[in-house]
Amino acid sequence: MYGPNSDALRTELAALLRHHRIQHLLGGPIGMTPETSTVDERQAMGRQIRRYRKSVLVWCRQAVTTTTRDAQAGGVRNRDRDVAEEFRHRLRATLAATHDGLPTLDEIADPVGNALVDTWRRAARAATLGEHDFGAGIDYGHLTDAQCATVIQDAAAVVRALVSLDQRYGNVPAWDFLASRGRLLIAAEDCALLSVEYDLDDSVDSEGWRPPPRMVPGPLPPGLAGVIQGSRNLLAALNEIPSIRNFRIVLESQRIASAAVAAAAAPTDPSLASVWRERAQTFRSLVVRTRDVAGNLGDGRAAASHAAVLARRVQRLGSDCPTGADTHVLEDLFTQIEGRLADLFARAAHEKIYFLRVPLASLDETKAGLIKQREETFVPLTTSMGHDVVENFRTALRHPSPASKRRTSVPTTRTQLGMALEVAPSGMRPDAISS
Repeated sequence: MYGPNSDALRTELAALLRHHRIQHLLGGPIGMTPETSTVDERQAMGRQIRRYRKSVLVWCRQAVTTTTRDAQAGGVRNRDRDVAEEFRHRLRATLAATHDGLPTLDEIADPVGNALVDTWRRAARAATLGEHDFGAGIDYGHLTDAQCATVIQDAAAVVRALVSLDQRYGNVPAWDFLASRGRLLIAAEDCALLSVEYDLDDSVDSEGWRPPPRMVPGPLPPGLAGVIQGSRNLLAALNEIPSIRNFRIVLESQRIASAAVAAAAAPTDPSLASVWRERAQTFRSLVVRTRDVAGNLGDGRAAASHAAVLARRVQRLGSDCPTGADTHVLEDLFTQIEGRLADLFARAAHEKIYFLRVPLASLDETKAGLIKQREETFVPLTTSMGHDVVENFRTALRHPSPASKRRTSVPTTRTQLGMALEVAPSGMRPDAISS
C-alpha cells in the first residue's frame, strides 16, 4: 500500500539528512584518521548513490503525474501551469538531464558493505515498491482532491530532502549535481504549501496496491470469523465483469448484510449502527438505479453465490456485533468490495457491456390490445445520458475513507521528515537558485 511504502521512503531520507561528513562515512580521511577506501571505491559508491537517487526521483515524478490533471504535450501552456503541474514539469526536466541509470534488481535487493550506501539502497527499494501503487488506485480518478494534495506534498518533501542532500554530497568523487535544482526546489516548496489550501487527508495511506485476495475453499467458520472470511471470498470472486443480473444480486446482498450489521450494532454502538445503516441505504439506492441498466454479457455467478452466502451469514450474527479490531477489518473489506464494484461497473460501461434503458416519446403500435406502452431503446453508458449513472456509482461507492482509518501515530514519518528538513540547510547558494 501507499502508506507503508512512503513511510519507508521518508524514514530512510530522514536518516540520510542526519548524516554529515559524507566523505568520512564513505571511507575517506578526516583529521588524523586514515582513509579506509580508495578514491576509485568512493567514486564507485557515489555512482551507485546517484542511481539510487534517480529511482527516488522517478517515484516523485510518478506520484505527481498520476495525481494531477493530464498535461501532455500541448495540453497546458507554460503560463497556465499551476503549482503541481510546474512541479511535474521540473521533475521531468531534471530526470531528462541526468545521465545516471536506474539501479539493477541486485543493487536494490542485496545489502552493500557501507552503511550510508545501504540507507540509500533501502530508500530506492521503497521507491521501487511504491511504483506499484500508482497503477492500483493512487491516481487522480480514484482519490479526492485532499488525498491528491497529500501525495503531491509527500513528493515535494522527498524532493526537498534530495536537493538538500545534493549539495552535501558535492565533495564525493565524480558527484553529479541535480540539473536545475534551484528551480526544482522552488517548485517543491510551492507544493509544500498545499496544506494551506487543502485539509490534507492521510487516509490515502490505506490506498494503493494490495496482494490479490485468495479464496479459501471449504465451509465458512461460524460467527463473525465466517462473515470476515465470506467477505474475503466475495472480494476474490469479483475478478470479472458480472452480468447485470448478478451485479444486482451482489448489490442487494450487500444491502442486506449492511442492514444486518446495523441492526446488530444498534443496542451497543448507535454511532456504528448509523454508519452501516447509511451504507445499506446507499446500496438500496444503487439497486433502484440499476433497474434501467441492461445487458446480456458478463458472468459473475461465483460472486453472486458468495454474496448471497455472506448476506445469510451476517443475518445469523444476531447480537454478535463486531467490536474493536473486527469492526475495522469488516469495514475495510466492505470498502474494498465497494471499490471493486465501482471499478467493474465503470469497466462494463467503457466496454459497452451494460446499457441504459431510455423510453421514447412514441408508442409501440405493434403490440396487441387497447393499451399501448411507450417504446424503449438502449444506449451505451458512455453517452451523456449514461454518464450520470456511472458517475453516481463512482461517487456512491468510492466515498472518502472514514476517520477511523486515519492513522494517529505520533510522530508520523511525515512529521519526522519535516523536522529533519527544518534543521537541515537547503544547501542552495544564491547563484544556484537561478540554475
